[in-house]
Amino acid sequence: MNRYKPILAGVFMVVTVCSIILYIRSPMVQARSMLVNTVGEDYFRSFMKLKGVQYTSFLPPKSTVVYDYHIQVGNYSTTCEVIFIFDWINRLRHSIGVPLSDNLMPFNVSKEEAINIALEQITQRYLEVEAEIRFIKRSVNDVPLNKYVWQVVFYLTKKSASSGSMVEVLIDLHNGEVFDVAKLAWAST
Repeated sequence: MNRYKPILAGVFMVVTVCSIILYIRSPMVQARSMLVNTVGEDYFRSFMKLKGVQYTSFLPPKSTVVYDYHIQVGNYSTTCEVIFIFDWINRLRHSIGVPLSDNLMPFNVSKEEAINIALEQITQRYLEVEAEIRFIKRSVNDVPLNKYVWQVVFYLTKKSASSGSMVEVLIDLHNGEVFDVAKLAWAST
């Protein structure tokens, strides 16, 4: 009997690990559940669409569940990704882009209004301007946001230049509040 103890212990360990893995819900089910709990079933069905699930075999193995989040403000439309990353036993490690309950559509600030609000924040002449809705966890100046915002960027030099500078203005989608203004520079090496 003693010679079978190591074998029985190994079998017990394999059965236990397999039971734990099977007990934990699949990443796809967990991601959907988390989104529905945050935004509600109707909002989820209206604006979220499963883009895909990817499993990696790298060590440590993990899986990623990605949803497309359709955002519409007036005539502006974009799709952002909501990403969930799970470890090898299907535990959520982190998520990116999950909208908070106070950060849901309808959004009141249009692209044109966001650009006009941002124009009030800069004093330099600019060559190009871009405005996109993005999920920003933390601004360049370390302001914690963890929400979708208008990101308005004024290029002070040509965007295609090998070095230059720009001003980024982050704006609330509901009321036009300016969260942060940051001057950034880039240079190729």
